[in-house]
Amino acid sequence: MRRTPETVPCASSALPGIHRRHPTRIDTSCRPSDSCASPRTREASVRRLSRRQFLGASAAVIGGGVAAWQGLSALESSAADTFRFGIATVDLTPPLAWVREGRIYLAGYGARVSPATGVKMPLSVRAFCIEAPSGQRMAWAVLDVAAVSASWTELVRDGIARSRLGLSAGDIFVSAIHAHTAPVTTRWQTWDPVLQEPLPAYLELITRNTREAVQQAITDLGPARLDFARTTCDIGFNRHYDNDAYDKTLDVLQATNPRGQVLGTIFTYGCHPVSEGASTEISPDFPGYARLAVERETGGHSIFLQGCAGSVNPIRGLAADVIGGKLADEVVTALSTRMRVSPQMTVRRSSASLPLNRPIGAAALTKYRTLEGPAFFWVL
Repeated sequence: MRRTPETVPCASSALPGIHRRHPTRIDTSCRPSDSCASPRTREASVRRLSRRQFLGASAAVIGGGVAAWQGLSALESSAADTFRFGIATVDLTPPLAWVREGRIYLAGYGARVSPATGVKMPLSVRAFCIEAPSGQRMAWAVLDVAAVSASWTELVRDGIARSRLGLSAGDIFVSAIHAHTAPVTTRWQTWDPVLQEPLPAYLELITRNTREAVQQAITDLGPARLDFARTTCDIGFNRHYDNDAYDKTLDVLQATNPRGQVLGTIFTYGCHPVSEGASTEISPDFPGYARLAVERETGGHSIFLQGCAGSVNPIRGLAADVIGGKLADEVVTALSTRMRVSPQMTVRRSSASLPLNRPIGAAALTKYRTLEGPAFFWVL
C-alpha cells in the first residue's frame, strides 16, 4: 500500500433509521459572492435487506452527470465472507517550474486572473477499490481539483477499463473535491480567457496519475472489514440565505485489515472548499487539512468525497486548517459508534444532462467581464 499524506471535504446523504447526536451548534453567514457555483453532482447509494435496512446516498461533485453506487449497507453482525479493499494516493501537484514560469492558473474565482504564485499544500488524486466476495468490483478516484468534465471522465474510465483490471467503465467513478485553489482542469467559458482552458500538459498529468492511482488501489486489494458511521458536522452555512439551512450529514466508511490496522477512511460532506479565499497559492483547502488530521488519528489513507455543496460555504473567518480540524474531529468521533457493513455489493451508475435554462449571450458575457465577483448571476 502506497501512501502520501495530505488533506479533506464533504457530502450530502440520507440514511433512514440512523439518528446521531450533535444538534446544530453554529449559525453563521458569509458573502454569496465568494465562490463559483458547483458542478454537477454524482449520487451514490448503498443497500441490503436484513434485520435492519439502511439506504444511503453519498453525493460527490463531478463534471459529468449523476453516478450511483449501490450495494453497501450497515449491519451490526459479523459475516463469514469479507470484502477486499485497496487504496492509493498519487501526487497531482503541478511541477514548480510550471508555477515559476506563470503557466498555472487556478479555477474557482472568475476575478482571479493572476497565475499561481506557489504551493501551500500538495495536491493528490486518491483512489479506492472494493471487491465483494462475489467478485464484483468498483473503484472511485477523487481529484484535488475544482471540476472534471464529462468527456474527460469518460476518457479516464474507458482507459482504465481497457487495462484489464477487472473493472468495466460502469464500475469506475471519478470526482473532484471542488477545490478553489487548484489548477484549471476544465472549460470555464464565462471567465477571463486565461481561465477558460486547462493547460494541456497539466491535463495529461492528471489523466496519467488518475489511472495510476486506480491501478495502485487494485494492486493493493486485500481482505478487509468495512464499517459505516453517520453523524452531523457544523462547519458551514447557506451563503445565499445567510443561515444554517443546509444538509449537515457526514458519512464515514472505514476499512481495516484482519490484524485490525486501518487501511483507509472515506468521508463525505457537502461544503465548498473556499476557506483559502482567492489565494494564488495551490492547495486542496480545508479537505487537505481534514485528511491529514484523520490520518494522524486513525492511520492509513483518508479520502474526502465532496457532496452536494450547492450554496454551502465554510464558516466565515475561520482558517482552512481550523475548518479541516473540526471536520476531522467529527469523523473520528463518529467511528466510535460504527456499524459493520455486510459483504454484499451492487454497482450502478447513471447520468443526467443539466442544460442551461437559456443560452448565455455575448452581450451578457461582455457585461459580466466588466464586473467583479458573482455579479454575472444577475446580468444573465
